[in-house]
Amino acid sequence: EELLSNLPAVPEALRTVVRNQVGGHVNHSLWWQVIGPRSRRSMPTGPLAVAVDQAFGSFEALQTRFTALAMRRFGSGWAWLVTRSSGRLEVLSTANQDSPLSEGWTPLLGLDVWEHAYYLQYQERRADYVTAFWQVVNWRQVESNYVLTTSG
Repeated sequence: EELLSNLPAVPEALRTVVRNQVGGHVNHSLWWQVIGPRSRRSMPTGPLAVAVDQAFGSFEALQTRFTALAMRRFGSGWAWLVTRSSGRLEVLSTANQDSPLSEGWTPLLGLDVWEHAYYLQYQERRADYVTAFWQVVNWRQVESNYVLTTSG
């Protein structure tokens, strides 16, 4: 995370390799934490729910924006719910293994939209994959990520 947060300090000859390899590791490490078995909780609660309402107007508006970014990402990449230490939430998309950390954002929730993430089950049906993603979000972990980001 430190490398990605300060990518310009990485020697230029290594920067692309670090962005790709370390980015891939960090992105997927978060992804495996924020997904899990089908959850009984289909949306955030507590401080994260308040922040979602403030930033997007509603959880449904967050879902719509996040899903649109996931669908618009051409080729490989990610859709993200991110924050800065102020607690301000945004959704964004990055290409390939680029990390929000490199842009000063802290990822709370990420969705891998590389075809390898869904091809075996969904083939080219990314929309079905993104819809199914919302059923397996581990909101407890996402909420914990948010609290850690805003508490310090």
